[in-house]
Amino acid sequence: MNFSFIYKFLQTKKKSKLKKYLIIFLRIFVRQRIFLPFLVYWFGKQLNIINNAKKKKPIRILVLHSDRYKNDLNELAKHKNIQLLDFNPNIQSLINMLWIAPITKINWKYYNRGVGYKVAFTASEKAMGKRKFKEKEIKLILKLRQKLRPFLEIFLKKLIKQKKIDAIITCAFFYPHDQDWAIASSRINLPFIALHKECLHDPDTLEVSKKRYLHLGYKFKGTKLIVHGGNAKKLFLSSNITSKEKIVVSGALRTDLFYRNRKNYVKPHKKQVTLFSFNHCTGLIVSGINYNRFFFCDNPSEGFYKYFDLVHYTIAKYAYKNPNIEVWIKPKFMEHWGERIYTAIKRGGLDPDNIPNLNISIKKSSEQLIKESSVIVGINSTSLIESKLMKRNVIIPVFAEAKGKYFKEHVNFKKYFNKAFYIVNSTNKLLKAIDDGIKGKLPKQTCPKELIYDIYGFFDGKTKDRIYKEINETIKYSNKDYNYIN
Repeated sequence: MNFSFIYKFLQTKKKSKLKKYLIIFLRIFVRQRIFLPFLVYWFGKQLNIINNAKKKKPIRILVLHSDRYKNDLNELAKHKNIQLLDFNPNIQSLINMLWIAPITKINWKYYNRGVGYKVAFTASEKAMGKRKFKEKEIKLILKLRQKLRPFLEIFLKKLIKQKKIDAIITCAFFYPHDQDWAIASSRINLPFIALHKECLHDPDTLEVSKKRYLHLGYKFKGTKLIVHGGNAKKLFLSSNITSKEKIVVSGALRTDLFYRNRKNYVKPHKKQVTLFSFNHCTGLIVSGINYNRFFFCDNPSEGFYKYFDLVHYTIAKYAYKNPNIEVWIKPKFMEHWGERIYTAIKRGGLDPDNIPNLNISIKKSSEQLIKESSVIVGINSTSLIESKLMKRNVIIPVFAEAKGKYFKEHVNFKKYFNKAFYIVNSTNKLLKAIDDGIKGKLPKQTCPKELIYDIYGFFDGKTKDRIYKEINETIKYSNKDYNYIN
């Protein structure tokens, strides 16, 4: 049975007596220990097996937030001794909401003020005080979370016994819904491992990132934090997020595919341009400005506001002037982000709906768009590195805020400007560079090994083997009563 409709119903903004009484019933009844076996049985039935391992007794891993790192999981699933079980994020949220629903209201209040909602879940009491949480709010947050954790301990004990789960993995150390799961897991000796996917840390921006993390007071509460490269490790250690014993560099899972196909990437047959979209807070601009929960600003003097408008309008203008060329703009998600793109283009004087060769969509994966495109445009994105691995022309526009007040601390890859990336400093030059790229007239670009290793740590096709080794050793250390076959 699929009860995800309950979650969707509870998330609706519309108030009703039915919703009110359903919430009361769930909180009172479902939290009772007598109901727990049924709860565990039902949640166990909701688990989806992502892959069938080749070994008879594989490591069985419960996967959180599978929708956020599908490419990485697809690569990890190829390991012969790993079986992945997908835990629906809606279900995880539903479990949490049984206990901590009032925290969500507090979160939204602070989020709308630009303070940041993650603090209530990830930060210490001291850090919450610094972020202007009221004393009574802090007490309520701590009280509810302390009630949730014992429930999770019992729930997870029964679930791992029923499904023979050896470890839990997630894709970031700071996801709010994971924090109490990490603490509960550690208390029952169940490895909680973060395959941290947000590892774009340029040497020029490390100090800014460090200040941000120290201000937020983030702490990794799991067992092992696995990161792509040395920059990420350096940042997380200097920010006191974790200890040397808990963090390890493995490389990025998605690069294994690029490595296997490194000799097969050829120039695309069709003429296509892709812009990997960005928000107003790209480059980790989160201090001193006001932004909404989608990381967009309403004040034109804050964030990459003008830059966002100019880049997206220019890409649309190129599409309008070149109807024979497919042009794609890919945001990370469409909600609100898509509206911002449409608004920026219309502000410039064009209607996206009247440009048939312009696609503003998330329907195609980043990898597919890179394969199809002759020219890639973007800023501060690992997709630009992946484009270099696939031997594509990459253009980084550097004008407006990207050339001015945010250039020094919030623009990445400056070390490789005009080596790996073609740089343009005006909208007209961006149009010309795209046209030159389509015609094969752009200056030859390289892909320095140093660039790859700065961001991804390794490029040898062995990332999944390193990650398997770390997971296996972590499991052995956490539970020495089991024998696992290497």
